[in-house]
Amino acid sequence: MFEARGVTRELARACRVVTQGMRDRKMADELRRAAMSVHLNLAEGSGRRGRDRTHLYSVAYASCLEVKAVLELVVDFGDSPTSKVDPALALADRAAALLWRLQFPARSGP
Repeated sequence: MFEARGVTRELARACRVVTQGMRDRKMADELRRAAMSVHLNLAEGSGRRGRDRTHLYSVAYASCLEVKAVLELVVDFGDSPTSKVDPALALADRAAALLWRLQFPARSGP
């Protein structure tokens, strides 16, 4: 869980870099809010037990998928260069894998 907290925090910082200079303010806000949701739901889930914990890890995972989708669209719409987005996408992939394992520790793969 500690590794996931570090990765989700790095992801939030990487998303902040992507949002700097973006023309589409709504998309930038969406990216910031989704990245914060990943980290905050992971943190809250770590203090819960049972189904509540699993639910918050699931919300963090879904927000991570949202981050990935926004990052893809940011590139597709030309709002940020791929060189800025690629590090954030790599962190989002890593975070998603860690969050998946937290939801389903006995399973492997999404």
